[in-house]
Amino acid sequence: MKAVVLSDIHLGYENSEVEAFRAFLDELPDIRPDYFIICGDFIEMWRRDMVAPVLEYCDILAKLKELNRQMSVILIAGNHDWHVMRMGRPLEMYPPPFQFKEVFSIHMDGFYYSFKHGHQYDPLCRHPRPNNCLCYTPEDTTRLEPGHLISWFRGKEPMLQLYGYIPRISRRRILDPGYISKMPALIDIVRWRARIARHANEFLIHGHTHSPLLDTEGMYADTGCWVDGSRDYLLIEDNVVSLLRYE
Repeated sequence: MKAVVLSDIHLGYENSEVEAFRAFLDELPDIRPDYFIICGDFIEMWRRDMVAPVLEYCDILAKLKELNRQMSVILIAGNHDWHVMRMGRPLEMYPPPFQFKEVFSIHMDGFYYSFKHGHQYDPLCRHPRPNNCLCYTPEDTTRLEPGHLISWFRGKEPMLQLYGYIPRISRRRILDPGYISKMPALIDIVRWRARIARHANEFLIHGHTHSPLLDTEGMYADTGCWVDGSRDYLLIEDNVVSLLRYE
């Protein structure tokens, strides 16, 4: 089994490495993976009208559809594109050419790989309601201030201070896809919670933190991201996991 795994492209975010991602997709067939897995936050729905990035990057969606004929393309929902898990009937009536999942697993002899976005382990993002509501704040068109969500986050200020984060929560910080990478203590908590939740025979792989990590002995990996100059991905081949950077 061969798989290529990455996450956090955030298509629609101004600092997304979109051109590098396009080039990576063009070269992906040369790797000949059985699976191509995007572990969440593929599309940036928090910062924009959620339809706009789909239209703007329809060529990438078409490329994924083409790749799905050569390999299994798996899309996992993250907190920034959580709305895809709430579409319900539209997806049933007009199913996409590739799968959307909350969790995906590949079972091997004696163990299995599990793939999640990772926000499930983040105390600030594990609740579905704010994740979905932030998909209805199209700041690029209406400049709406999501006041009810600002209030929700401000209610967490004592917890944020424990993380060493700036206690005043603004709209800009809530909507910044890379906020967690600026909070090392929160990354530690996310990884601690993920490791605690991992089963003994599970190789857990997730994104969300924008900070790549590979711990083969601990059967744990963080996929990193494709924003702000990062171009991280995992290659799984013959049960060997490698953390790589696309150049």
